[in-house]
Amino acid sequence: MITLGKAIDLVGTTKPTMGKAIDSHVRAEILVEVTGKQRDRVYAYRKTRTLAAAGETASAAYVDGPPSSSSSRHASTSPS
Repeated sequence: MITLGKAIDLVGTTKPTMGKAIDSHVRAEILVEVTGKQRDRVYAYRKTRTLAAAGETASAAYVDGPPSSSSSRHASTSPS
């Protein structure tokens, strides 16, 4: 779990830049806001991806279940 302030401290960037980055991750369903508040929000990873051995495909493990059926995002890899 992470807050905007903690992310700013870790990355060393500005509040507007980190806010946009977090918003982007929320839209991509990587992070989910867990407090329901307008201020002092806390974010958690929605899903984690693990890569298997080189040359194998990626698999996704969902913390709170797979994305809704309206989502068209899929984990995939391309050979290097």
